Amino acid sequence: MGITVLVVGLIIGGIFFAVGLRRNAAPAATPTPTPSAIATPSLIVTETPTSIPTKAPTPTMTKKPTPTPSNTPVPTPTPTPGVINIETSVTPTTSTLCTQQFTFTAKIYTNGAMTVKYKWLRSDVSSPSEQTLTYAGAGMQTVTTEWTRGPIDSGTSVTGWERIEITSPGSALGNKAEFTLTCP
Repeated sequence: MGITVLVVGLIIGGIFFAVGLRRNAAPAATPTPTPSAIATPSLIVTETPTSIPTKAPTPTMTKKPTPTPSNTPVPTPTPTPGVINIETSVTPTTSTLCTQQFTFTAKIYTNGAMTVKYKWLRSDVSSPSEQTLTYAGAGMQTVTTEWTRGPIDSGTSVTGWERIEITSPGSALGNKAEFTLTCP
């Protein structure tokens, strides 16, 4: 397209040059034609502007500096000493006698050295005395108690349970170990 514009420009320039020379030249013997009689080629050049695509600005990402590792040790939180689990069970869980002795066992787990105070709670709301266990470190100790139920009347049954209550350090309740006694 650039060459075409150049060629057309040269042609038009040449025509204007030629017309300019004629005006400045001596009159010729022949009559000069009027400007309306001069045949000039009509040439209209239109150029469509080329749109240059604009590039969208690239967003600049700033990178946060990576922290430099230090040799300072991070302190590990020390858990508060305490009872972390209680597992209570009973044997036998059922009986078909009119009088039965039930044995309750509790496993008490701790996460460190401590003294644990506990007591057994029963479904008949009796209140046994508080007892103490001493732990040299994290671990488990087993405690037991017995409860004799009966005699009950023939054709009847009773249910009951026992569980551990921790009174120090803090407070916690173990699961209920339940039993059923049926007299035939």
